[in-house]
Amino acid sequence: MYVYKFIKKSVCLLFCYGAVSGLAATNVTGFAETNSICPTTETGSSSSVETNLDSLVKTGLAAPVAETPKPPVPAKRPLRIERAVFLVETESGSGSGFLMEQGEQVYFVSNIHVMSGGKSFSIQNVYGETISVPNVVEVASDRDLVRFPVPSYKRGLEISEDFGFGDDICAVGNSGGGGVITRLDGEILALGPDLVEVSSTIIPGNSGGPVLNENNQIVAVSTYLQNHKHMPDWIIEGTRFEETRRMAVRVDHVKWIPMSWSDFCRETAYVQKIEEYSDEVVRIVESLSEDSYKMIYSEVDHSGLQEWLQRHNKDVRKVGSRLEKVTTGTRVSYKTSSSIERHFRSKIALLADLLDDFERAASRTSRVTIPYFKERLGRYSSYFGRSREQMETVVETMF
Repeated sequence: MYVYKFIKKSVCLLFCYGAVSGLAATNVTGFAETNSICPTTETGSSSSVETNLDSLVKTGLAAPVAETPKPPVPAKRPLRIERAVFLVETESGSGSGFLMEQGEQVYFVSNIHVMSGGKSFSIQNVYGETISVPNVVEVASDRDLVRFPVPSYKRGLEISEDFGFGDDICAVGNSGGGGVITRLDGEILALGPDLVEVSSTIIPGNSGGPVLNENNQIVAVSTYLQNHKHMPDWIIEGTRFEETRRMAVRVDHVKWIPMSWSDFCRETAYVQKIEEYSDEVVRIVESLSEDSYKMIYSEVDHSGLQEWLQRHNKDVRKVGSRLEKVTTGTRVSYKTSSSIERHFRSKIALLADLLDDFERAASRTSRVTIPYFKERLGRYSSYFGRSREQMETVVETMF
């Protein structure tokens, strides 16, 4: 789906696109050419043979006993990466997933935002093997991860317990939602308690795919892209933070919470709608900041937003020829009649009312049970505040 919409400036949500919708690859020489997990070789051991002590007393001698070597235990057949990584196709986009071995169980793992694309799923690897979603799944309490057991598989990728700065890694997944598994080499750039930043050129569609070390062990899961365009240029100019950063969430030390698949679909749909509507209002405000009298269109299925856009585009066609556009540097303003100005201010007020509606919906955290979902909704309060400030700026600079 999408490495997720990410909210930039005021808000930029990383959403699964087949990307789901958004680096120079670093060659890694240490990866096994077969792309397979290094096998664990088990060797047999020889145990001493007990001798009857009574016979030793009687004869005074111990007859030599020939040891019979045990047959060697066959090495565990490695699981190829191509068989462990899966393409995920949903109603709204494409993403990735993989098999993870933990304890005595094998799980299918992906991002929540990849699996929240609707009730219709296609999960298959390059060999055409498919996986079905069970009635109960497990969601990480504090990060964008979901998993469920797959009893039909006896092996999966193992979790790495030791990694650090500069380690060679590769990100594997459905880059760009292209329907093929890609391998993107890189290294670890930064570490956090639940995050890893990588240089691998992951893009939307890689979301949910594993980030692996040289031994094909799981370091993290490709999740989202981040930029710092909201920061002043003088702060980030000349640093690597001018560029997009690639983030993956760690899979170690995760608290997993079980929930029914139907509840998961219901809660993710609610959170996704609030985020989708809110992001669209922010996009409209940004468009108005660039030019308040240009046509704006949206595919978001919200009656209030569509009515507002129809009214806006009607106004643009009606009053466009009566506006005198004045450009001063990067600032654009208009000389208009007082009636047009009043109409414009009224229209901005209606858009602000829509934003208020979405903020109230986001505050209803009782609609979700998972802490990670509550956190996603809660983070919008600051974004709504910034959008209101931007609306005020639009009105002030227009006239």
